[in-house]
Amino acid sequence: MPNQGEDCYFFFYSTCTKGDSCPFRHCEAALGNETVCTLWQEGRCFRQVC
Repeated sequence: MPNQGEDCYFFFYSTCTKGDSCPFRHCEAALGNETVCTLWQEGRCFRQVC
C-alpha cells in the first residue's frame, strides 16, 4: 500500500469490509497505533512503518 492518503478508520479497528476496494490506506503497522507521523501527513516520510 502506498504511503499516501488517509488511514482507513475501520481498518484501524479491524472492521473494514471493503478490502482492496477501500479508497483508504490499510497498513498493518498502523493497527492499534494512534501515533501519527507528522512527516507522513505532509507526504514527506518514506519509512515503511508510516
